[in-house]
Amino acid sequence: MVRVELTQYSAAEGLEHFRLNLSGAVNATIGNTSSTITIVDDDTPGVNVFSYGISGDIYTVAAATDVIVENPNGGIDLVLASVSHLACRRGQHQDLGW
Repeated sequence: MVRVELTQYSAAEGLEHFRLNLSGAVNATIGNTSSTITIVDDDTPGVNVFSYGISGDIYTVAAATDVIVENPNGGIDLVLASVSHLACRRGQHQDLGW
């Protein structure tokens, strides 16, 4: 587990990214030596950030600006959208527009 302290403030920002690299394991094998972490800003007015459990989640999207953050290996979820919406899961974008 790696803890990253985030400071909450009201200035709106875009997505922020950083990379975590692992090396030098002792008595263990590192499956993935690096990963990119994305921090989603929740301070922008009109943007709702949804992030629930690890599987079987139900998201109700009411605005094109809503953001869904899914956990890795997050299982199968249901997205109810009344607007055209772009969903991103593990780097795969899915257009939910009708």
